[in-house]
Amino acid sequence: MDDQPGQVLTAPRAVTVNEPARRAVDASGTVFERPRRRARRRPFLWRLLIFAIIGAAVWCFPRPQPEPKSTIRPMAGASVRVGVALVETGDMPVVLSQLGTVIPLAMVTVKTQISGYLTEVAFREGQMVKKGDFLAQIDPRPYEVLLEQVHAQFAKDQALLKNARLDLQRYNTLVEQNSIAKQVRDTQISLVAQYEATVQADQAQIDAQELNLTYCRIVSPVTGRVGLRQVDPGNYVQATDTNGIVVVTQLQPISVIFTLPEDNLPEVMKRFRSGAVLAVTAYDRAGTTELAQGKLDTVDNQIDPTTGTVRLRAIFDNGHENLFPNQFVNIKLLVDTLYGAAVVPNSAIQRGAPGTFVYVVKPDYTVAVQKVKMGPTDGQRIAILSGLQPGENVVVEGADRLHEGAKVTVASAGGSHHQASQRPKAVAVAAAQTAGSIAAAPQPSVHPAAEPCLTIAAAQPQTGVVKRPSTAATTTREPLEHEPTPLKQVVTLPQSRPSTAEIEGLLKRGDYFISAGDITSARLFYERAAEAGDGRAAVRMGITFDPVFIGQAGIVPAIGNQQEAFFWYRRARDLGRTATENRLKDFD
Repeated sequence: MDDQPGQVLTAPRAVTVNEPARRAVDASGTVFERPRRRARRRPFLWRLLIFAIIGAAVWCFPRPQPEPKSTIRPMAGASVRVGVALVETGDMPVVLSQLGTVIPLAMVTVKTQISGYLTEVAFREGQMVKKGDFLAQIDPRPYEVLLEQVHAQFAKDQALLKNARLDLQRYNTLVEQNSIAKQVRDTQISLVAQYEATVQADQAQIDAQELNLTYCRIVSPVTGRVGLRQVDPGNYVQATDTNGIVVVTQLQPISVIFTLPEDNLPEVMKRFRSGAVLAVTAYDRAGTTELAQGKLDTVDNQIDPTTGTVRLRAIFDNGHENLFPNQFVNIKLLVDTLYGAAVVPNSAIQRGAPGTFVYVVKPDYTVAVQKVKMGPTDGQRIAILSGLQPGENVVVEGADRLHEGAKVTVASAGGSHHQASQRPKAVAVAAAQTAGSIAAAPQPSVHPAAEPCLTIAAAQPQTGVVKRPSTAATTTREPLEHEPTPLKQVVTLPQSRPSTAEIEGLLKRGDYFISAGDITSARLFYERAAEAGDGRAAVRMGITFDPVFIGQAGIVPAIGNQQEAFFWYRRARDLGRTATENRLKDFD
């Protein structure tokens, strides 16, 4: 048999190089050979055993159970659950936002006007000084000596002038008596004029030396803050020094230089020429903290052709000294205010083939596409110039599943649903039959995962708060009901799971609202994508509740919630987004 080891009797001989060696068992030359088939089969058995162990380990290792997903598609004519907001009448400010630089009205480098040794520095670095306050002292002794010399020369020239004037009087008397020639008197008159000019020159020299003595005492030319000292006492300073002694900067009032596009210039100049005071507010670099309030002071006389912008200067009192020279600030210029305008949330605006439009909820709970003309916005709300009337209801959540004439279910604050008044009987019967078949099926619950929805009452204005179903509500399973659903009960069928393209659209819309600073609207789209099973959306949803992110991004108004952030980070981990593990450890 092939499976039994064979014995081969051979005579003793030498083994060749290419021939496998055989181990002799006894002196008679009997050797044993292992069959080749058994030698080939053993590695295969070892591999099979290893694979079996790996398979058993994978099978026994606990795996996260995926959440049950509803496979029921919405019936034709089924209503779509949406969130709505009321079109309100309000005042909408017309604000232009630009980046500006704080520029002081006066920034003076204090220099010496004479040469000499700096003997004293009377200021403290960073000190607030007033105009005329003493700052530094130059050694005045050389200029005092020069002043005494000039005084001596002045006295000498005055004496000569006095003597010349006396001689002139004598010559005038002699000329009247015809005792001397008139030429002698005329010469004396010229000599007197020369001495008078000499005395005037001496007086100018005295004034110059007294002025030099005044320059030895250096005072502040403006009111402001003293900077760092540039020269220490004991150094020889000259008027040609470029750095000077110190820099004094005026802080109150202070100005901000900012630019506006030339397209916005006409409306600004129209208000400015009419004498209106245009309010200007300065915010920090993040645009979250208000630093100071001021007014527009002047507009430059030309437009920069390279950038197409014009420079403007705003004046701020800066009483709290929140503005610092050369600081970058965000400027908001209030140009005008629209009074009594129709105002809706930004999330109500849709863009598509018709242009810019909104979905208006009619009294019969169907929606209609209404084109609108948009006006100014404040980041959260937007003014509608035409197309809407105050009191109408517009869709702010769930608009991506709507079309002209679609039936909707409006989510109210109390959790009740406002359905269409009378649904066709056939549709109601079909809904009841579908609900009965769901109850009879062996499923863990007849209630599908709750669809995210902005719960805003139809008669209440939007508050900007997103209410997500609690964790307990999404994990509690109710007992099965085998009784058929009564016909009088309205059944809202679950919506189909969004496709990959729809999820990508939800993420893009959420990212757009984040970039626009509308964190409330962004959460609506992120939540819908996360509930559809997208881990990226769950990560984004957790970030929008993360207080660290909100503080760094400076998005206002926004509410940080660590519990909400932890919930969505954990949800993202369950969906396969392991990048949130470190953030989860921080929360734990």
